Amino acid sequence: MQPFSLLFFLIISTSAFSQNSVYGDYSSYKKIDTVTKLIKEQFAVDLDGDEKLDSIFIINLKDLEGDPEDFSEITVKFGNGNVLTLKNVNGYFRDTSISISVPLLYKSTRITVLDGPVNCTSIILNGYQYPSCHNHFTIVSIMKNGSFAVNNFSLAATEIKFDSNSGSIEVSGIDHCSNEQKTFIHKPTTE
Repeated sequence: MQPFSLLFFLIISTSAFSQNSVYGDYSSYKKIDTVTKLIKEQFAVDLDGDEKLDSIFIINLKDLEGDPEDFSEITVKFGNGNVLTLKNVNGYFRDTSISISVPLLYKSTRITVLDGPVNCTSIILNGYQYPSCHNHFTIVSIMKNGSFAVNNFSLAATEIKFDSNSGSIEVSGIDHCSNEQKTFIHKPTTE
């Protein structure tokens, strides 16, 4: 598929998305063009355990090229037809300084895809930290039954680990609201 036709497909198919999450107001931010998108990375992996490949598109708006973030949008097109799109006007980046002791399902240069806990895959997204805003840390939990949940934290993560006793992911870091070290327990449900 040609890049233009793939871009056209992504734009046309946005009306069928089953869940969108937007952090920030794209319409007033820098008066940017929100139509012209550049695919920075794309790959396919089975995220929900249904033995069908799920496509992940990591996208940046053309008008945001040159800003410090790596990308501003991620779209996951599941093999079952569901689609999830997350947008962050401040942008996302992969923070390589985070200590991760959870197995990786896929190694990407822009996002972290965790294989675990049991019956769950997680995509980790780090919001770019500008001086005037909080870091936006996101965990997207994708259950083996095809459901998914998006959890946002105001946190600069320093460590991500799996607690096999509780089946949860523990995220430690500095909370931007209190400027204190915090640990968040993220236990995805399989329901």
